[in-house]
Amino acid sequence: MKRKRLACLLAVVALVVVYAVTAHISASYGTRSTGVDGVGIRLFRPLLREVLNVHSSDRYALKIGGKDYPNVEGNYPYFLSVPEIDSVVFRFDRNNDRDFTTVVRNLRDGREFLFHHDLTYLPFGDPLVTVKKADQEVIVVSCRGKDYTLDLEAGRIRIDL
Repeated sequence: MKRKRLACLLAVVALVVVYAVTAHISASYGTRSTGVDGVGIRLFRPLLREVLNVHSSDRYALKIGGKDYPNVEGNYPYFLSVPEIDSVVFRFDRNNDRDFTTVVRNLRDGREFLFHHDLTYLPFGDPLVTVKKADQEVIVVSCRGKDYTLDLEAGRIRIDL
């Protein structure tokens, strides 16, 4: 009886150790092109805790100018191209904790504009998400009858219904 308990305890400890060690380790399957110069997409292997979770899905990262943005949201290609100002707009979750950041990244000079907020899901990459207006100060993104104004100067997003 003691041997069974010890074996069971050792199995549980082994699982906990494997889970703890792999909780923040992932490997990528390489970067593939998106058709926009300087922007690549990487698929990450699911973490052990995600393999055990039946609700888990693949995780993707954007690689722009040598910098990785993990856990991007939306649909392939996971960003909205804004050619008027040589930029892309996307959402990502740096720590996989559902705390999203929307980023406007200039592909020419590498400048970033970060918007930290709890924005309603805006599926970048979806054909319904389009750029209505774009200049050096404001980007207006339209989706399903709503306009999202990204004020680059003030660092705020306004939703117009």
